[in-house]
Amino acid sequence: MKQEELNKRLSEIKDKLLAFEQPLEDRIIISCESEDTYALNQFLLEEIGARFVIITGIDADNCFELLYHYSYDQTGCVITIKS
Repeated sequence: MKQEELNKRLSEIKDKLLAFEQPLEDRIIISCESEDTYALNQFLLEEIGARFVIITGIDADNCFELLYHYSYDQTGCVITIKS
């Protein structure tokens, strides 16, 4: 699956997204509500075939933010889910 196809597949889940950013061609940042995190992770793993890399946490001013990082090895794209 090429990068254009990946972006098209990700558009299938727009109803669960707060924001979709693509600052670079090989970098995608998806923001979602915490209750949609499981469904998005499952979609990336099972439907897209992305490889889970690591989860990181950020202690922000008024919340604790989790970032799930995936690699889509076919194109070298890094996908991050922010919740």
